[in-house]
Amino acid sequence: MNKRNFLIYTMIFIFSLFLSSLIVNYDFDLFARLEVGEIFWKLHTVLKHDPFSYTPTHYWYDHEWGSGVVFYAFFKLFGICGFVLLNSLLLTATVIFVLNNQHNNNTRSGLAFPLTAACVMLGFMHYVGGSLVRCQTFTFFLTALVLFILEKYDRDDSRLIWCLPGIIAIWCNLHGGVFSGLGIITLYCLTFIVRRKKVLKLSLVTVLSYLALFINPYGIKYFAYMYYTITIPRTYIYEWLSVFQPQLFMHYLPVILLFVVLISIKIYSGVKNKSFNITHYAVIAVTTYYALMHIKTLELAIIVLFAYTYWDINMLLEKVKIFKITEKCLYPVILISLAASILTINTPRVTFGKFPLTETEFLRINNIKGNIIVPFEMGSYISYKLYPQNLIFMDGRYDGVYSFKIFNDLMDFCNKREGWLKALNDYPTEIIMIETYDPAYFELKNNKDLGWEEIYTGYLCGLFVKKDNVKTSYLQPEYDINYYRNNIFKTNFIETMRGKHE
Repeated sequence: MNKRNFLIYTMIFIFSLFLSSLIVNYDFDLFARLEVGEIFWKLHTVLKHDPFSYTPTHYWYDHEWGSGVVFYAFFKLFGICGFVLLNSLLLTATVIFVLNNQHNNNTRSGLAFPLTAACVMLGFMHYVGGSLVRCQTFTFFLTALVLFILEKYDRDDSRLIWCLPGIIAIWCNLHGGVFSGLGIITLYCLTFIVRRKKVLKLSLVTVLSYLALFINPYGIKYFAYMYYTITIPRTYIYEWLSVFQPQLFMHYLPVILLFVVLISIKIYSGVKNKSFNITHYAVIAVTTYYALMHIKTLELAIIVLFAYTYWDINMLLEKVKIFKITEKCLYPVILISLAASILTINTPRVTFGKFPLTETEFLRINNIKGNIIVPFEMGSYISYKLYPQNLIFMDGRYDGVYSFKIFNDLMDFCNKREGWLKALNDYPTEIIMIETYDPAYFELKNNKDLGWEEIYTGYLCGLFVKKDNVKTSYLQPEYDINYYRNNIFKTNFIETMRGKHE
């Protein structure tokens, strides 16, 4: 690596650090991942049955268990800043492979605008995602790596192609996005058949990559589970909605315009240079389609589009002098952002606006035990903080632990649809935590005949218990956000798990 590249990659890392430091909340699922990671490191096992819920659960196929192991390791090694550091490292590695995706001996070295492209790409990914350290961040990095290897193979450099099955073996234990990687490898293999180019070796690698899925704690059952989780409807999950939803379209319009610009540049370059790489267009078409249909895959499409168009963009930008000035100006700007990153890197990222902090603390300090129904996205945080005092109805692992019926029962309850009380009547529920804007909240609060009494109203949720269990007085929780930030990762669940494990 020459000095210029080292400087560029350092700047990219600092910018990734800055963007990561801007995030004000952790992802809900982080707490479920930390549970799995701590269990692995301290009990040396991968749980295959759920201990945190009181509703019926099936065999636990945790296809993201490896992510939890990495998350917890970074947390123990570097403390709270470990999450920001891990996120920044993965994003930086992703960009590095994207910038080098189409580099070869026939193309002049030393791109003129690597930092500009990196900042634009990372900026759009931050705009779309904006959550700190999620399992799919591994998918972003590994997608860029797989594309890099396949493009080298397309340019007659096959030294790394045999790494793909090993990458898939690791990937399938980190995130379900492994199937996007397999899809890309398969598209390369199929289009190479059409192009009549080096099919035999790539076909063998493709088969070995699919076989690498067997390297997981669940064996062949992993396939049946992944088919189930890919095909189930996700109507109520925000990140699986389409960007064309009326309430979402304007927010994601800048990303749609970015797609149009990048694809137009790709087509323009192909026409100008009289080159049409069917492989590139096939991968772009598939990833762009899924991105427009599912918000969750937007970042993946951004990576693919930049990987295939960055060199073309660079050639166009070189003709405009102002961009040369912009590239140079980015260096001092990014260095200034380093100060902001350092100041906030060790700040716990929780707010009253996302997590039920006071509600959970109220249950803890008043020692209110029992089975609790909660909004499904908040379940991981509740189990992390309150297990074994409280078992949850369900959490974000809805496809990995619970039946779809459980999920539907919870959605019917929160939205007060027909038969909404089924969630309370069919399962032994003793506490209700429900968001104050949900229809069921107003019904529970105003209809005393239902037999539930509100004992606390927090920033996000109301807490209800059965009338017979209401106490005359309760301790009130702390309202200083710093208290919760200082104690966000304090939990005793592992002690109970250790006792059961032994």
